[in-house]
Amino acid sequence: MLKFLSSPAQMRFKELQEKLARFSISNEEQLELADLVAKAQKVFQERDSVIARLKAEIAENVLTVTDLFSAGEIRAAGRQPTAKNEKTTPAGRKAKAGGRAGIPVLIHAKVGKGAGAPSKYYKGQKLPPVVPKNFKALDEGGALSANLARYHTAEGKLYFATPEGKAELATLENYIRTGKSVRR
Repeated sequence: MLKFLSSPAQMRFKELQEKLARFSISNEEQLELADLVAKAQKVFQERDSVIARLKAEIAENVLTVTDLFSAGEIRAAGRQPTAKNEKTTPAGRKAKAGGRAGIPVLIHAKVGKGAGAPSKYYKGQKLPPVVPKNFKALDEGGALSANLARYHTAEGKLYFATPEGKAELATLENYIRTGKSVRR
């Protein structure tokens, strides 16, 4: 909640907290601290109501992320540090073992407990001679497209919305159904 205060207010809040921790805070300073907390809570609540209102309008108008932002803006946002992970992975750095450096994972499927390791599909990937077990398990009752869509990554959802992505997804689905890859 501290991030919802201005920089001077944040510094003052920290000072007052330190005094409180040392039990050297006056009654006036306690009131000032309570006021800062109330201000931060008010900003937080206002922010929440704005977010709720925006979500409702987005749903009401059937807007997608690609309606709101360009592909470049979406990619840039994906590279931004998050609170959980302060570091970004540069595209040129080697990926983890078994990965592909700088190539996005479009589908990440793990079906059931006995299906082994998750199956991944990378953008432009050369299809293996045998359909991975996790992908084959999704081809049930003629609902392959819907079942596969549940495992699209965020990048996959964006890519498969493009004409090039739709074509690549159709090739992958045909491969999963028939077990035969078509040369691109």
